[in-house]
Amino acid sequence: MAQSVGDSVTESEELPQIAFHGDIIRLRLEAGDVVFRPRGVSIQSIFIESVRQPCIFAAPLVRIRVNDPQKLEPRYLHWVLNSPAIQRNIHAQARGTMIRMVSLQSLRDIAIPVPPIDVQHKIAAVAQLQRQERVLSETLLEKTQHYAEQLLWAAAQKVR
Repeated sequence: MAQSVGDSVTESEELPQIAFHGDIIRLRLEAGDVVFRPRGVSIQSIFIESVRQPCIFAAPLVRIRVNDPQKLEPRYLHWVLNSPAIQRNIHAQARGTMIRMVSLQSLRDIAIPVPPIDVQHKIAAVAQLQRQERVLSETLLEKTQHYAEQLLWAAAQKVR
């Protein structure tokens, strides 16, 4: 399951189900899509790992689909949109005081570095390993805190 907006949505992610009668083809999400949230406190993207059943996105989300994966790796796009440098640029373009919002035109105007595809693959792979490391570190910290609390509580109980 995704741990935060910046993480990938995986097959185990629970999504709400609706009966939709609109243009499902235009709104359909596919594996490899990048979904961008252009408003709110956290303006980040999500990588769609896989889709087991028809799934659509709704406003205000923006779907970004790479037309030619031989030129732009979708996982690299996800990483670069969430990178600190591009996030600073996105936040500089955001408007509003209470709810920050980035227009589609502002998003289109952001210059994204596009290295050779083999470099993009390597960057995406390292970024994936970093996300996995973060999840494992957070899990280890939670378990360590839990076990330490149990040991301390058991020791406190023996004092009586």
